[in-house]
Amino acid sequence: MSRKGFPLNRDYVSKPGEILAESLAALGISPGELAHRTATPPDYVAAVLSGDARVTVAFAEKLATVIAMKPGFWLRLDKNYQYFKKHGREMPPI
Repeated sequence: MSRKGFPLNRDYVSKPGEILAESLAALGISPGELAHRTATPPDYVAAVLSGDARVTVAFAEKLATVIAMKPGFWLRLDKNYQYFKKHGREMPPI
């Protein structure tokens, strides 16, 4: 795949949990506080952060109330990461 003449050779796609962890750090919110604010079990938040759980629609909607990112952002990020894990490459453009 190329964009504007430059090849895109990525061998890694970010886990949703990595992006979520960076967002929380930037906002000064702990995983426990996120769990509390979103009424989500702390174990699930920890599993998303570690990459052991997928981002659900319900969690993505709750994240939008705490972090100024639309639910679709988190769902696409998770979908792309799952595709990468299975195929070893980024999802092809639609």
